[in-house]
Amino acid sequence: MEKKDHPYHSIKKFAIRITIYLLSFFAIIGIGFLLPPTSTNNILFSLCDKMWMVDSVQQLNPDKPIVYWIGGSNVNFGLDSKLISDSLRLTCMNTAVHGGLGLKFEVNNALRFARKNDIVVLMPEYENFWNFNNEMADGQAELLHTIIDVYPSGKKLIESDQWHHILTYLPRYLHDKYIQYFPTNYWKRNKKDLGVYVRHNFNDHGDAIMHLDKQPVPFLAMPTIGAGLNSAVINFLKDKNIEFNRKGIHFYILFPAYQQTSYNNNKKAITELYDVLLKEKLPVYSTPERYVFPDSLFYDTYYHLNKKGREIRSIFVQQDLNDRVAKNK
Repeated sequence: MEKKDHPYHSIKKFAIRITIYLLSFFAIIGIGFLLPPTSTNNILFSLCDKMWMVDSVQQLNPDKPIVYWIGGSNVNFGLDSKLISDSLRLTCMNTAVHGGLGLKFEVNNALRFARKNDIVVLMPEYENFWNFNNEMADGQAELLHTIIDVYPSGKKLIESDQWHHILTYLPRYLHDKYIQYFPTNYWKRNKKDLGVYVRHNFNDHGDAIMHLDKQPVPFLAMPTIGAGLNSAVINFLKDKNIEFNRKGIHFYILFPAYQQTSYNNNKKAITELYDVLLKEKLPVYSTPERYVFPDSLFYDTYYHLNKKGREIRSIFVQQDLNDRVAKNK
């Protein structure tokens, strides 16, 4: 007759298996966090360089206001800061990197480095304001990569209600981290041509420039979005607007450069957003239509302007800010 394990022994075996499983699980996560990235050449690492540039510019201008552009890649790839600087007679710095960092991180970072009398101009991608399954304003996988591997001090900028959202990207983060060390992927991944999405793609003002003389790349327009507005993002901006004012920092909101076809597809949602921003008395100093440009003026996405589009937009930004900036000098 087969001898059966005592219930105590069965429970003990189960407990040992669970313990081994949990230890392995947390070891995989812990090692993933500790593994250094095999390449530091992707565009996310430009955040470190731009923050160093901010410190340098502040030291050179201890008593003079500085204008900072914040937002995602629509800002990084879409402004000529020198043109605007020459017109406003103020130093302009483009601190934008990637929309995946999210509006909340971008704004909180500006609150960290901007000084009294400085000017912060937010030009956020529209996706920050819409309710998707993965809200862009809270940050996406790029933000998790950034605060762990690129800019660890950025963890202090994360709102308490952001963490649960950011950590949903943990499996993707660990996958990306481990796979770069696989022998079959190591060489291919680290010799991959990143095109214009590389770390050092910016000039002395922080503007991305490598795409300016390249031929346009075919891309799809933004389809019609059926999601509603994310009221939490509006409330976040209201709170941060008060904080900017309390610190003596001038805070303005302009709309992003946007492809005409994508705008046509989403005009209703964008108009609703504009009406809400005005109703909430947020410092919006343009209309969405002003920054809608023909499809021919875009490089590789419905947010990235080519050289001609970038120049036109920069002139518009300069015009929209000229009177307000003059009052704050």
